[in-house]
Amino acid sequence: MENTTKVGFRVNSELKKEAEELFTELGLNMTSALNMFLRKAVLTQGIPFDVSKAYKDEIRDAMREAERVAADPNAKTYAHFSELLEEIENEIANEI
Repeated sequence: MENTTKVGFRVNSELKKEAEELFTELGLNMTSALNMFLRKAVLTQGIPFDVSKAYKDEIRDAMREAERVAADPNAKTYAHFSELLEEIENEIANEI
């Protein structure tokens, strides 16, 4: 038998329940799944999946819009934020 040690950690109870259900569907238990993760991490010398920030759709849309505007050679730019605020205030004053 392998030399084993017990590892304990805290996890959100709903996440644990969902993970156990998934692993059961895959024919695994939590111990087997975590051992698979650890073995793959050691084998690849890193986290065995992409670790990146996942943004909500609204954030991704705003980022794409910002990239589009930044790439537009005709986009209006401001040297200081105060210039933008002044322009907005002038537009509001003209609407009144």
